[in-house]
Amino acid sequence: MKYIAHAGVKLKDGVTDFANYEWNYIKTIDGIEYRWRLGKDRTYEVVAGLFDDKSDALISAKTMYITLLYSLLKGRFSLANAGCSTYEPRFFDKERDVDYDSFQRTESFFFWNKHLSGGRYGPGVYEVEDSFDEFEEYKFFGFKLSVSYDSDLTFDNVDEYVFIYNRKAQELMNSIVVADTEMDYGMKMTIYCSILEHLSEDGKKSEAVQYEIDKIVKLVKESDLLASEKDQLINYLNLGKDLSANQKCRKLIEKYAAPQYGQFLSTKILSEAYSIRSAFSHGNSIDYDRIDASHYMKYMVLDVVKGYMRELESPKN
Repeated sequence: MKYIAHAGVKLKDGVTDFANYEWNYIKTIDGIEYRWRLGKDRTYEVVAGLFDDKSDALISAKTMYITLLYSLLKGRFSLANAGCSTYEPRFFDKERDVDYDSFQRTESFFFWNKHLSGGRYGPGVYEVEDSFDEFEEYKFFGFKLSVSYDSDLTFDNVDEYVFIYNRKAQELMNSIVVADTEMDYGMKMTIYCSILEHLSEDGKKSEAVQYEIDKIVKLVKESDLLASEKDQLINYLNLGKDLSANQKCRKLIEKYAAPQYGQFLSTKILSEAYSIRSAFSHGNSIDYDRIDASHYMKYMVLDVVKGYMRELESPKN
């Protein structure tokens, strides 16, 4: 028995289809051949095989999928829907009942055979006897990832490591997909800022600032305010010792993001995104003539996610 690693997406209307839905050779590495195709139904797929070990095939499928998804988002694509909207793909068994709980306890839900067929979009491993051609015998169903065509889709780097495909990575990438497809620009920036806040760490302001806050707290304690008013004000002042959400995000982008995107500094991009989010959340109008820098927010967030995920994968963690 052999195994094929597969990752698939579905492209949006307007894509120029390649003829005949034929597989195109990418390269061969360590005896494993990589292929891609784009069909008339706008399904874009990459496959690798043949593998002797299905665990090795799964690693390859996850690598190809996260690389494919990351590359699409980093390119000038508009994503409509992510194929990884849930970690456990839906599936059906055409001949027997399936113990769904046992599939959730392992990664078996990524593996498919002629009796058990999964979705075409997302990562998966497909069982064959001895040929790539047997992949055509699978009948697919499920959810889809849609993108609009805007650059080369041959994906010579499909085997390259970006970061590991797992639940955390999926949650973060799904959030970026949602932001990327959101029509309202204020909501788009709200999601991107929220992703950075979610990844940022708590921290305190400088000792000098904390010292000055303590001086004010002392004055409040010695004031003629009611005890309840003192407590309320002191609690508020003590909160001022913590870094603000914006400050925490700045530390995050300093750690993981590039210093500049296009002609804009990363700090400028973040400031503009926060300004747009503030206007949106308070019901104010957004000046669309002053949002040039925020167009790079997606790329900065992707770099942060990449750096964050790679650090999680480091041996010390």
